[in-house]
Amino acid sequence: APESGFGRSSLCLLRGERSWVSSVEGHAVTSTSWLTVGAPGLSARVGSWYYEVRLAKFKNPQIGWADATFRFLVGAYSDDGVGDDAGSWAADCERCCLWHRGRAGTWHSASVGQTVGCAVTLGTDGQAQMWFAVDGAWEREPTFQGAAPEAYLYPAVSGELG
Repeated sequence: APESGFGRSSLCLLRGERSWVSSVEGHAVTSTSWLTVGAPGLSARVGSWYYEVRLAKFKNPQIGWADATFRFLVGAYSDDGVGDDAGSWAADCERCCLWHRGRAGTWHSASVGQTVGCAVTLGTDGQAQMWFAVDGAWEREPTFQGAAPEAYLYPAVSGELG
C-alpha cells in the first residue's frame, strides 16, 4: 500500500527536455540539467495538504506549489521554474530565498540529506496560506499569506535534481 496519495499519481515533467531526466525511481527524479517536475494529478482545491522533498544532490532547487496557470513547456529549455511566475510559489534552500513572480523574500538554507516540507491550507474563499520547513522546523506564521491560486494547487519542484 502506498504511504500517501502519491501512489495514485505520478510525477511528470512540466518544463524541460525529456532527455535531461536520467532516472525516475519510485518518488525520486534525477536530471542532468534544469527542469521542473510536478504532480498535477494531486491537485487540490480546498483543505490542508502537505508533502516533502528529501534533498539529494541539487542545484538551485525551487520547491513548492503550482496552480492551473502554470505553463507546461515540455521539450524546450526554460530556466523559469516554480515561483518565477504568478501561478506558483516556492522556497529555495540553496540561494536562501522565496519565489513568487520572481524573488519574493529570504528563506532558510538546507543541505544534502535534509528534508524540505511544503504545507498549504486552501480556503473555500480561494485564499491559500503556505508554509515551508527544513527537517520539520515550521514557522509559526505562514511563509505566504493570502495567496490566490487559480482553481487549484499541486506539488511542483524545479532545479537540477540529483
